[in-house]
Amino acid sequence: MGLIGKTIGPALILFSLWDDLSIDEILERKIEQTLKSIPLKGEGVFKEILSIVEKSLIKCVMEKVKNNQSKASRILGLNRNTLRKKLKEYELGP
Repeated sequence: MGLIGKTIGPALILFSLWDDLSIDEILERKIEQTLKSIPLKGEGVFKEILSIVEKSLIKCVMEKVKNNQSKASRILGLNRNTLRKKLKEYELGP
């Protein structure tokens, strides 16, 4: 089996195992796995983690809609002005 087979094979197995799970369940499991593996110290962990998740979500949606802010704001359920503010805050805009 070549490198591609070794890389894609396990990923397909993982996705097939998660086929019956909702997106909520998948995210919950992944977040729990991640949080268990990192040291949580200091203050403001809740806000910091929410910011990381929010930035990642906005970035992914913007890529999927080819930076169309109207489409992204509808998908995310955000006002366009709020989305623009967050794009600037996270330095994701052009």
